[in-house]
Amino acid sequence: IINRSLSMKKFDFNSTSEDSLNNILEKLESKENFLPASFDAEYSQGVLTLKFDPKTVYVLNKQPPNEQIWLSSPFSGPRRFSWNSEDETWRDVRNSEIELNDFLRREFEENLNFNL
Repeated sequence: IINRSLSMKKFDFNSTSEDSLNNILEKLESKENFLPASFDAEYSQGVLTLKFDPKTVYVLNKQPPNEQIWLSSPFSGPRRFSWNSEDETWRDVRNSEIELNDFLRREFEENLNFNL
């Protein structure tokens, strides 16, 4: 039973993080007409790379051992997000007031003049 619940927990992390990263990618792709011509997004093996230009690159990646999504921002540096099952959002491990999608939305608006 213990092994079964551990594998179920891991499956839930993988599904949830996969869905979350795909949702971010889909939101950006739906705004393609508003993105700079230099924008490029790639999602492969749990790593989502968002290139707005050669010097403005965001990287979001799944960290299964920690059950976190790690974010590297060219403006605010690294952040780690853990799943909050109460409100079903990814929350910053250092400041639980910060939710991943809201954080990205603010970063893009303030630094790139782009509304997600």
